[in-house]
Amino acid sequence: MLERSSPSYSLLPGSKQSSTLEAALNDHYATLHVPPTADLPTIRAAYRALILLHHPDRATTIEGINTTPAQALNEAWRVLGDLNRREAYDREYMRQQRKQEVAPSSLAYAVSIDLSFFTPHYSEGTSAEPEAEDSLIPLEYTHLCRCSAQFRITLEQLEEGVHIVQCEGCSERCKVEYQVVESGDENQQA
Repeated sequence: MLERSSPSYSLLPGSKQSSTLEAALNDHYATLHVPPTADLPTIRAAYRALILLHHPDRATTIEGINTTPAQALNEAWRVLGDLNRREAYDREYMRQQRKQEVAPSSLAYAVSIDLSFFTPHYSEGTSAEPEAEDSLIPLEYTHLCRCSAQFRITLEQLEEGVHIVQCEGCSERCKVEYQVVESGDENQQA
């Protein structure tokens, strides 16, 4: 059963959401609140529920402006309710989705710093040189961020090939530059 929910866009001219409106009107699946994999009976049920909810005769107006998305709902049903139109729409929809894909924000970074500029920490909380033969490899490395907090990368992260780390005090991301050296192949670069 469909839950009543307000649309995720506004039809008020000049609103901050006007660009969102254009995107929502062009995304018929979002207009009907159904996934692109929905079958025809699901799309029909969503359309009927939403058109009853947002019918112009029942909708409220704000300062004389009709705020119902009835036209968008009708257009979405006209396209998605017809098999041939839906196939053509799906091809274009998928093309647009691929075109808008960008690199994940988790891969975006502001600065790139070589690992040699990071401070090594051989045991919890210290940056002193190791005393025992076993602890010649630092457990983690830190570098100050411009916000006075720090970037931290652990030995485990280095072994897993992690290059992007986030500051502990702000949203700044840093790419840590380092070379992977395979055990036994000390002179080989990766």
